[in-house]
Amino acid sequence: MVVASLFLFSCQEQTGIQLRIENASNLRFDEVLVNNVSYGALEANEVSAYLDFEYIYTKEYVKVVIGSKVIELIPEDFRKEDYRNDGSYKYVIDILHNKWIDLKFQSE
Repeated sequence: MVVASLFLFSCQEQTGIQLRIENASNLRFDEVLVNNVSYGALEANEVSAYLDFEYIYTKEYVKVVIGSKVIELIPEDFRKEDYRNDGSYKYVIDILHNKWIDLKFQSE
């Protein structure tokens, strides 16, 4: 009986967003935050585990801490077509010129 209920639970449709982070740079990120939710540290070229969100936009507030340096991406506006409320996605983050975040949004 327990096996059957576990099977049914695992087959239920996903609701909400799963988002993970890929560090596409050659730098170690001491911390990555998306909308003030911490993904912790990520080594160069490392991919984080998924975290759950109720919804997300293709560009959100992102903060990367590298040593004593803080680099932020602050979106200026949110468009309706950039809104997501289900699925699995990845933000691919690179650091340009040691001061800008290059953010790519990918469906998984």
